[in-house]
Amino acid sequence: MNGKVASQPLSGDLPPTGSPDEQKWQNYVNDLKLVNVNLLGVIQDFPTEKWDERINNEGNSEAGEITYEELVEGLIQHHIYHAGQIALLNRIING
Repeated sequence: MNGKVASQPLSGDLPPTGSPDEQKWQNYVNDLKLVNVNLLGVIQDFPTEKWDERINNEGNSEAGEITYEELVEGLIQHHIYHAGQIALLNRIING
């Protein structure tokens, strides 16, 4: 959506996290918030006529070509999936 090819993050799909600690967790949460704020800006400024444009999704070779709309929907679904995981872990830890 920003003119770059869709691909895996530079740090990889599952980068090593090292030992868990509160500061790392806060850094991850802050990074996620910043990425989402930036994404909202990109979505708001994205030209309406480009939503149905097909792009090569290198981040998911099984998907092949997808539209920008499908790309954003997939990202939203991905975030919801992980938010559910976090909610379940919080429930296990905090009762």
